[in-house]
Amino acid sequence: MITPNEFNIKALVNMASDLSIVPLTVIFTFFIVISLYFLMRPETRHRRYIRQSMSVIKTVNSIEAPQKKITYLRKINPFVFEELILSCLDTQGHKIVRNTKYTGDGGIDGVVIIDSCKYLIQAKRYNGYVSKRDIENFDRLCRTKKCKGLFVHTGRTGKQVISRFRSSNIDIVSGSRLLSLISGSFSPAL
Repeated sequence: MITPNEFNIKALVNMASDLSIVPLTVIFTFFIVISLYFLMRPETRHRRYIRQSMSVIKTVNSIEAPQKKITYLRKINPFVFEELILSCLDTQGHKIVRNTKYTGDGGIDGVVIIDSCKYLIQAKRYNGYVSKRDIENFDRLCRTKKCKGLFVHTGRTGKQVISRFRSSNIDIVSGSRLLSLISGSFSPAL
């Protein structure tokens, strides 16, 4: 007498022997090729810049002199600088949204939510003074989108720029505040 379990096993063996080996080989090969593609695909530019930004955080935090930190930041790839700002905010536990492209982003390098408030981010590397026009454009963009903004840069912020944007929705982050952002102790002034 055949038990129900034996019958099921025999039925499965009979069904498997009826299948052609060619379709199974094709399916198996397709599965292996797709798996290898995902395992061996080249690193995307975004992933590479995010990885590099994490390395920059460690490097900057290992430099002792604040001015040397700023000098180092002025030399990194501008896209890595954008990712650096987003990575620092992410590390602090804020929800961030990274852009899918670096150029043609409409002036928004990313978005962060801090204390339930949405901030647009503009990150710029400057060697000299910050461009008033860049901040004006970003301020206009933030007002249009009805958001606050973090304008983060490595340059110098002139007194006129500070007084001009003091009452706007733009928080200009540079110098010691930029270094605080990188070290993990940043909070917006708005």
